[in-house]
Amino acid sequence: MNGWKLVQVSRGSYMLSGPYAVGVHMHETSGTAVLIDSGPDAATAERLDRELIRRGCAPIAILHTHSHADACGGDAYFISRYPSIRRYATRSAAVCMEYPSLERGWLLETEPPAPAPLSAPDEEPPFGGMTGYLPEGDGPLSFQVRNHVFTIMSLPGHSPGMVGVLTEDRVLYGGDALFGERTLSRQSLLYYSDVEQAQQTMKTLGEATGLKGYVCYHGGAVRDLNSLVIRHGTLLSDTLGFLLDSIRSGTDTLELLVQLMMEKHRLMDEVWAYGLCVSIVQAYLRALRRAGRIDAVVEQGRLIWRPC
Repeated sequence: MNGWKLVQVSRGSYMLSGPYAVGVHMHETSGTAVLIDSGPDAATAERLDRELIRRGCAPIAILHTHSHADACGGDAYFISRYPSIRRYATRSAAVCMEYPSLERGWLLETEPPAPAPLSAPDEEPPFGGMTGYLPEGDGPLSFQVRNHVFTIMSLPGHSPGMVGVLTEDRVLYGGDALFGERTLSRQSLLYYSDVEQAQQTMKTLGEATGLKGYVCYHGGAVRDLNSLVIRHGTLLSDTLGFLLDSIRSGTDTLELLVQLMMEKHRLMDEVWAYGLCVSIVQAYLRALRRAGRIDAVVEQGRLIWRPC
């Protein structure tokens, strides 16, 4: 961790080096910074804070690309260190951030949860609610925090309500819409909660023009965005094809399909890895079913997948 530092992507747009590329948009003249995500934990957040202090900047806001814990785990540190800091996410992402049990509850479920009212759960948010909400919808949408101006781009698929944050410097922080080459070299089974939305996001990113940089939360700055998009599309199609071929060959239950997938990608025999794989396989099966490639029947209390 001692080697982590802020790396300039373009002009006032930076990222934290290391495994979690937290984004930073700095206005050194005003001494303010806006973070894009906050890291997985207090240790990462503290390291980032030291880099900001060294540059004479204080964070005034955190813009969250998505709700996963490894992207918002540093919030508690920044809230305690800077009580007036503002926090923003889309409403869809904020539900799971403010009430984490909602997201934990659907990892082994068939469908992701529909967004619920923030007042629905009985539990208290772990460190307070959002200051406000990022715009969510089709098309680039403007968002401003003091003198920091951003464009918010809808990039769903990996998780509900995920967005990309585009700075005035034309640097796009894409959260987990795409994964960096080092991440792909270790694991080629892509986690998406909605495969069709992920495909649309890849199309959106493939058509993006005029960017000065693209940052993957897992992987950092990307040299060739178009090639990375194509690789993700290929991996996604390969997984869909593998599941379809397996079903056509007679592997007809979720349990057997998950077993094949874990063997193919050499996933460890751990409960968390199994649960994650179940969630991934279910998402791809939903996509195949919606495309009319497979269907499901129940026989003697067992859910059976059949090719169409």
